[in-house]
Amino acid sequence: MAAQPHVIIDGFNVVFGVQNLGDLFRISPDAAKAELIKLAQATHDGDGSQVTLVFDGKGKRLQVEHPFRDEQFTVVHAPSHISADGVIERMLSRARFPDRMTVVSNDHMIRDAAIASGAGVQSVNSWMEQSSKSTRLRPPRRDEAGHGFGSRIPL
Repeated sequence: MAAQPHVIIDGFNVVFGVQNLGDLFRISPDAAKAELIKLAQATHDGDGSQVTLVFDGKGKRLQVEHPFRDEQFTVVHAPSHISADGVIERMLSRARFPDRMTVVSNDHMIRDAAIASGAGVQSVNSWMEQSSKSTRLRPPRRDEAGHGFGSRIPL
């Protein structure tokens, strides 16, 4: 059985690699991260890839979240003593199937580490273009729409 594709997203590298996300970050870092998470969700939902977003953090420990209660969609905040790049490099070095991994980043050192481990790389612009297409094509999740499914015909 083949391993599931795994997309690792260099969080702040993507935020600052996209004009509107970088602008939004200057106003509200949390809103920029939330917007990136929505885009990453489109990758997860669109092709069934496992998705991990990795951000620099401020805490003493690695923080792992599953915002959609889905073990295949993970948001990681690195501890303050290790950068997001360091977390990504460790993930690559410990991967059982690096050839099924793709790292989204414009950081040349991270891209080189991914290639050296046998993983693929994707530029921020290429990934954003792909994610934007997926977002336009997929219907909203039940929790995104703000209401459950049901008849909207007034009776």
